[in-house]
Amino acid sequence: ENSARFGDRKQGSAGSKHPQKDTAEAIMDTHVIFADKPPTDLLDHSGRVVLHPYRTTCSCEYLISKEDSEILDCPKCRKHTEIIYDRSSHQRVKSLKVHCKCGSWTGNLGDLNNHLKKDCSRAFTDCPNSCGQKVQKGKLEIHKASDCSKRSHHCPYCGVTSTYEDITKDHLPQCGEKIVPCPNKCGNEDIQHKRLKEHIDQCPHATLQCEYDFAGCKYTTLRNKKHLMEHHNDIMVDEQE
Repeated sequence: ENSARFGDRKQGSAGSKHPQKDTAEAIMDTHVIFADKPPTDLLDHSGRVVLHPYRTTCSCEYLISKEDSEILDCPKCRKHTEIIYDRSSHQRVKSLKVHCKCGSWTGNLGDLNNHLKKDCSRAFTDCPNSCGQKVQKGKLEIHKASDCSKRSHHCPYCGVTSTYEDITKDHLPQCGEKIVPCPNKCGNEDIQHKRLKEHIDQCPHATLQCEYDFAGCKYTTLRNKKHLMEHHNDIMVDEQE
């Protein structure tokens, strides 16, 4: 439709009233440097190029973006009015010469999207490993090699291969070949995880409980001081008698 009345346009989805405008302006800010200063009659009141130009049908012929059509009155004369697509201005906007900030492309603004889709190193693309990240094309190989959570990774202890995320979050905490220190700090720093329980059962720094702990005795000592526990238990037996 080439015309619309102010206030007739529905708002965008939650989080953004103007999703198209937000996207277009974000692209402009991120990628574009104008080769020449844009003509003032293609600028809005804030000095930005109107990417989707419409004009009011009142005598002001005020230039406005279609995304701003929820405004009820002409911003200049305040009269209730309609807006009409300005084809001529739109063609002029698309013909504006711009430099992409990637440094490798200069062309018409209307051709920018093709450049971004094909070969712009600054444009963002989805990671091909489906990690959920959007990465600049020029940094994609670095991302895949060192940052991607879905990149191939192997366990440094047993050699099993999976994604980096699966290895570090799920496999490593349970890997039987993983080398861990004794949790009792006995000095043994090179225990295979699968043999940890076996070590703790013999560890000289393991804590021994009084055999009468079921009755409320809280006495403890280390295994390497087992004689103290034996002496304590003998005292407990004598007291019971």
